[in-house]
Amino acid sequence: LPQLTRQALQLNGELSRDDLASERTDELLDWGGDLTYRLLAQRVGVVIRLEGSLAVDLACQCARCLKPFRQRLALDPWTLEVPLDGEDAAEVRGDLVDLTPFLREDTVLALPQHPLCDTGCRGLSSTPPRGDRETDANCPPKAGVSAWLALDRLKL
Repeated sequence: LPQLTRQALQLNGELSRDDLASERTDELLDWGGDLTYRLLAQRVGVVIRLEGSLAVDLACQCARCLKPFRQRLALDPWTLEVPLDGEDAAEVRGDLVDLTPFLREDTVLALPQHPLCDTGCRGLSSTPPRGDRETDANCPPKAGVSAWLALDRLKL
């Protein structure tokens, strides 16, 4: 904090996978490496303003076909104001401020909710067990076949 009072600081480094681990449990996502950060920190009154970039590799499974793949999550540009006063204030220990919870939170919020190996992924290929199922969820409807056909055939 005393250094930030005099001048802006360049912060470059990595946050380990263990420090990124949180309560979030997603079977389709895992940290593929450490979080890399490149930040410029400035003190503006009772706030620390951070500007720069965050990046981390993710080990994913496709939400449609379950194929494993890797994806890079990059927040660039990334900006955050960390309060030093009030109920949302950062934890200050002596002259140091722990920014880890703020980096973790923004990274977790940016994780894909349904990771896809490819935007055109059609999911698991399946063969209908009997007959011709025109409305199979993994197959596009045939030309001229209504998307509502399955509902029309529903017998209540």
